Amino acid sequence: MVSSARPRSTGAPVDTDYTYESLADDLLALLDHLDAPGAVDALGSSMGCATVLHAAVREPVRFSALVLLIPPTAWTTRQAHAQANRSAAETIERQGVGAWLAEKAASRRPAAVAGVPEFPPTPKAEVLPAILRGLALSDLPAPASLAALRLPVLILAWEGDPGHPLSTARTLARSLPAAELHVSRTRAGLTAWGERAAAFLTARGRPRAV
Repeated sequence: MVSSARPRSTGAPVDTDYTYESLADDLLALLDHLDAPGAVDALGSSMGCATVLHAAVREPVRFSALVLLIPPTAWTTRQAHAQANRSAAETIERQGVGAWLAEKAASRRPAAVAGVPEFPPTPKAEVLPAILRGLALSDLPAPASLAALRLPVLILAWEGDPGHPLSTARTLARSLPAAELHVSRTRAGLTAWGERAAAFLTARGRPRAV
């Protein structure tokens, strides 16, 4: 959580510090700390995507446009992923981070990023189990609540990733009134995401529904 006196992430091994709702608290507190003069564009990937979306649903006037990259599994597909996160937390506590990373390395990756090196996690080992359990407690905002969020939104997704399934991205695109969805199936498509996001934010007053 963020202290009201001095907004900052604690990095403590507390599960509830890492729910999507708590991370949204941190983001909104950061905007306060920075004295953001008006609405801002926000971009987030996976966990960051969920953070941005929760913050925008809670305080839409703080945001002017959103770019949501690889939205995480949500709603009907969330429970199985939550259990996997709890199991991963137990693996780290029993066998160490190396065992968890070995399990991740053995899993199949989306074709668009196959062969791309993965970087090790940056949080300290003692915090990782709490982060994973915080994720297990989390979900995206209910689709019904997204209908009131009329900001321009670009959703960038890929295929073949159970942790970031196309079903989530497509439900977001249907539920958000001003959303554009783009799905990449190749590495070339993925490398264009930066330019696509920049073009969207430049012309964000003219989103199209897909």
